[in-house]
Amino acid sequence: MKVPVELLAEGGLNAPRFKVDAETPVFDYSPGCAIFEAELSRGTKLECLTVIRGDAPTIVSFHGALLRKKYNLPRFERLKTLAGFECNAVFFSDPALHLSKRLELAWFTGWKDLDLHQLIGNWINSLSNGLNSNRVILSGSSGGGFAALQTAPYIDDSIAVVFNPQTQLDRYLVGGRSDGLKAQRDYLRSVYPELLAPDGGIPENWGRLVGCKASALDRYEKVRGQRIHYWTSPNDFHHEDHFKPFNQVYSQNENPLIPFIYETRPGHRPPSLTTFNEAIETALRCD
Repeated sequence: MKVPVELLAEGGLNAPRFKVDAETPVFDYSPGCAIFEAELSRGTKLECLTVIRGDAPTIVSFHGALLRKKYNLPRFERLKTLAGFECNAVFFSDPALHLSKRLELAWFTGWKDLDLHQLIGNWINSLSNGLNSNRVILSGSSGGGFAALQTAPYIDDSIAVVFNPQTQLDRYLVGGRSDGLKAQRDYLRSVYPELLAPDGGIPENWGRLVGCKASALDRYEKVRGQRIHYWTSPNDFHHEDHFKPFNQVYSQNENPLIPFIYETRPGHRPPSLTTFNEAIETALRCD
């Protein structure tokens, strides 16, 4: 039996679990909350929490970096907030974080021979079609925003709502510092160890070796018509390092990227609850 929305515990982990096949998942579309999981390679599993209301828009949430001392897996980000909307809500937890207890951020890329963005896109299509959703919104901040950007093109008529995301993984510097390579190094050690130099160093432009999974710029060179609500703060170094290069690539073909400029304190941080709710409500009102 599914758990009713009003009885869902913090973190959503009291929802019943159902095993599905990763490539051909079969979901339960009845109202209530459940976790669906599928075994993947490398001893990992893909887990998603679904909050089903029925014939309504579907909002998908991707988490960003996790403080592993604070959060356990699976992590379903903004559960309390999105469960308050009269919409279906789907929350994904990144399976790559099972590869190492030190790994905090893996951007939902998958690894060699696994394009996780495409696989998750297939799951979302199955869910939204089964629910007759008239709108699918993919949301995320920072690393979760990258996942939303990368997954959205696999879902027809979707809107990506992103907040200061990375757009090129090999350009991400923690804190915007030239020596801020920890996230890249930890990712490569756990997810793509074969790409590290013999001395453990990070190859220059390693994202090119991974392919478009590691670059929204590369992916969106070939994408046409994907709607993006890109929330960006000029006080965040991501505005210069990630938004401007992506905007230049994607907007040159008159694609529907809509920038929303908002003010924050200097630094890289998630949006406030007010800003996040405004962004979701704006996307829900779109024609």
